[in-house]
Amino acid sequence: MWQVGSKWGYFDDVNFRSDPPTIQFHAECFNASIVKGSRLPGGNPRPGQVVSPLQLAKNIYNLAPVFVADSTQLIVNRQVKDLLTHFAKVEFLPAQIAVAWNYPYEPGNREYERDDAYDHDTDDSDDIELAFAEKYRVEPPKVELYEVIDYGYRIRDYEFRDDPGKYIDRTIYKLAGTMDGRSGGDCLVSKIMLEEVGLYKTSGFICAPELLDMLKPFLRPYFFWIGTFPF
Repeated sequence: MWQVGSKWGYFDDVNFRSDPPTIQFHAECFNASIVKGSRLPGGNPRPGQVVSPLQLAKNIYNLAPVFVADSTQLIVNRQVKDLLTHFAKVEFLPAQIAVAWNYPYEPGNREYERDDAYDHDTDDSDDIELAFAEKYRVEPPKVELYEVIDYGYRIRDYEFRDDPGKYIDRTIYKLAGTMDGRSGGDCLVSKIMLEEVGLYKTSGFICAPELLDMLKPFLRPYFFWIGTFPF
């Protein structure tokens, strides 16, 4: 599919897993949560698998064309779906916003701390999100959204085998995964895999650099880590 050169592209949602929960609110306002019961925990579908549409809880203020649900599932609108259909070997499942809330938020704005929905006595960001979702609940928008189903499981499966198999060239890269830099993820990067599929998920989303350039206009600044790295 691709003739990948000497570099690989990377993007992932900015998320915060450190205290205080005021920092986490940045990610909660942009990304989505999977409605409990709509998908089994850890139940990431593989290509060709039939599952029910993903149900999302989402702040719809300034709704982005690309966001992430529960730090694992890539969600895109119709325009990005059409782009990926032509330039990556992925599949799509319908996703829909089942619980919508509308709270104006911009990076760096901490006015939400003055809102009576914000509980200064809790360290649970999920509870804070639920409180805002309840106070600012609106009707879910009628918008086409899709969950991207990729072939990244192939390279993850080989990680735990003595025989590296087809993706013998895979290399682990450690990248920061949070804004405070305290934690990160091990990205399994394979040029063979990239040339085969164009885009896949490991810890973050790995893609051909040319595809990353096409996706950049849809990746909201300050809400995504974006980079290009040498093999």
